[in-house]
Amino acid sequence: MNNLRGFVQRLLAAALTPLVLAAGGALPANAADVCEAERDVAKSTCGFAIDMYLELAKGTGNVVFSPQNIAGALAMAYAGASEPVAREMEKVLRFGPNVHEGIGALERRMAEEDTDDCRVRTANALWPARDVSLAPNFEKIIKMYYAGEVRQLDYAEDPEAARGTINKWVAGRTGDLIRDLIPRGAVNKGTPMVLTSAIYFLGRWQQPFDKNATRDAPFYAEKKTNVKMMYKRELAAYLEREGAQMIRMRYWGDRYSMVLALPPKDLPFAKFEASLKNGNVLGQLRDILAPKARTEEVRIYVPRFKTEASYALKAKFENLGMKKAFEGNAFGGMLAAQKSKKPIPLYIDEIYHKAFVDVNEEQTEAAAATATIMERGVAKPSEPIVFRADRPFMYFLVENETGAILFMGRYVKP
Repeated sequence: MNNLRGFVQRLLAAALTPLVLAAGGALPANAADVCEAERDVAKSTCGFAIDMYLELAKGTGNVVFSPQNIAGALAMAYAGASEPVAREMEKVLRFGPNVHEGIGALERRMAEEDTDDCRVRTANALWPARDVSLAPNFEKIIKMYYAGEVRQLDYAEDPEAARGTINKWVAGRTGDLIRDLIPRGAVNKGTPMVLTSAIYFLGRWQQPFDKNATRDAPFYAEKKTNVKMMYKRELAAYLEREGAQMIRMRYWGDRYSMVLALPPKDLPFAKFEASLKNGNVLGQLRDILAPKARTEEVRIYVPRFKTEASYALKAKFENLGMKKAFEGNAFGGMLAAQKSKKPIPLYIDEIYHKAFVDVNEEQTEAAAATATIMERGVAKPSEPIVFRADRPFMYFLVENETGAILFMGRYVKP
């Protein structure tokens, strides 16, 4: 069966690159500057994030992925989806009527608020084959809302060269953190199009960890392991409910935060993850991001960690109920009528996603990429609170104003 490779999208947030957050910096965006469509997209992405996390958590080891990246990638495909496919995508990804407007506005605002201490870069592109014409309305949506570039490639002549060109673009847009997103053999001579999207985040802690205080310390998971445990004392938004702790650590400029969720010591981590289903964690995430969230003086102990993961997401989406996208002429709206040719039935063959996160004393760096391959046919204590992440925990990298989850993951294995 000839492969029609349909699109690659990626999202990247930077922690490997030195990002040091300190007190002060640029003022956060005014709430009035955030359109309702952005808030709708952020809300829908949060719901999808939990669903996808629970799918990925069925595996073993650490998890890291970018809900915003995956949702944005599929939103571009959604612009060319047939009616039945669009309905499934709306249900699984929680897309509303203003999804393109919302994603476009969020990406533009993040770019406009870019500083040397906290930056977000996004980029989108379409890579049609030389003999393929895009449907005018589809191309208009991609350019208008996603600022997408259109670059034709000769898949028929040299598919490996085309793959290399796309992967080089992805690496360049993600600070060289995501390489070889599209694996060998994923595009071939019959590939009509690939869509790519990238986002890069680099942010310094508003209050960095004290490098001199980093020590070897035990981390209790399946077995006890020593890690480099970072430490700082900070006035931070903090929640504690039924023994579970949640803390928010801000990045420079107060536009982005990392939120850590730590289960009680006597609760198995798998049961803590299962509690995501009842919406409690999302509710707590909203509470801790609220402007009036309660702050406490907290002694924070967090491992220095680095995690990278690669996923093939087709089966995960099918489990969530998105099945029609992987069969028949699911995305015929992407292509214009081809002169002297039969219509090309277009559907997703596979969705590849890569993500990376690095958390250290000065900064957080994270990167993610998604490739969709398409084919034819409490009471306040008197002493400072201690937040000691010496056991498995979840983390969220979020945009403060809307609560959009840029990255999400779990750290269970040093």
